[in-house]
Amino acid sequence: MKQVYPITIGQVTDMHLFASEQQQLLGIPTMDSFHAVIERLKKLREELDLLLLTGDLSGDGTPQSYSNLQNLISSLFLPSYWLPGNHDDLRQ
Repeated sequence: MKQVYPITIGQVTDMHLFASEQQQLLGIPTMDSFHAVIERLKKLREELDLLLLTGDLSGDGTPQSYSNLQNLISSLFLPSYWLPGNHDDLRQ
């Protein structure tokens, strides 16, 4: 019988990052909020096999917002998979 191994997935949704790191959404500094999430994920790094980012990755659909996201998650050294949401620009 084939051995089956479970995987552990970290899942984060609705980051709403912007080109400007100071921009807020409904009074919430999304970049600061996501920094806190990244710090928590770093503590869980050894337990995770991959990271799934779902929906509304960007708050403004700009290339810079996706670059900001990539720069932050690259510090995790985890394979990541992104699924767009209704605020995301699929052409980026």
